[in-house]
Amino acid sequence: MKKNESAAGGVWNKVVSYFKKHPIQFNIILIGITFLLFCYIAMVMLDIFTEHGAYKVVPDVKGKPFFEAKAIIEASDFRCEVTDSIYNDTFDRGCVMEQTPKENSKVKSSRTIYLVINAFSPRVVSFPAVCDMSERQAVAKLQEVGFRNILIESVVSPYKGLVIECRYNGLPIAPGKKIPSSSNITLFVGDGLESTDSLSVESTLLDGEIFDSDLESEISDIF
Repeated sequence: MKKNESAAGGVWNKVVSYFKKHPIQFNIILIGITFLLFCYIAMVMLDIFTEHGAYKVVPDVKGKPFFEAKAIIEASDFRCEVTDSIYNDTFDRGCVMEQTPKENSKVKSSRTIYLVINAFSPRVVSFPAVCDMSERQAVAKLQEVGFRNILIESVVSPYKGLVIECRYNGLPIAPGKKIPSSSNITLFVGDGLESTDSLSVESTLLDGEIFDSDLESEISDIF
């Protein structure tokens, strides 16, 4: 036993003697040990402050009125923020239409839940100038500014596929007029056919010309 103690004491004395002779190496090892200890303490503290491994389930608030959804979210230890509002007449006004993160997702507590709600009234936009455009161009331009309820009706016109007139609530609408984006817009598009009235007028004139020529020939035969 005494031999083992003396041997251990001898090794320790050699180590101390070695570091006394080489203080730079001792300082390097000491710095390394201190750095590793600091990293370990920092990781432990980080787990404590960030609640590592602690998750909560995001509640489902889609379709609920905003204030009810906000109360549910805050009761679940989350925050909420409205990022956008769009108008959709198939949803109740002021209700939540979308949420991020999605319902039933597992996230950290105190996370912000971003909401998109249904607007209380449709967005009002200026009606663009689409007359004399092709049907495809006119529809694309109307959809670009937010119109979705677009009805196409064919009218007799030699200009096939060209927008002849635009109407809103049955009345012609001028470019620049501000109307709700949910409005029903009717585009009257040419079908490429001639009007029957113009054809009948042309046939009447042609018949008149034939009658006049026949009458002139009969008179010349008599005289």
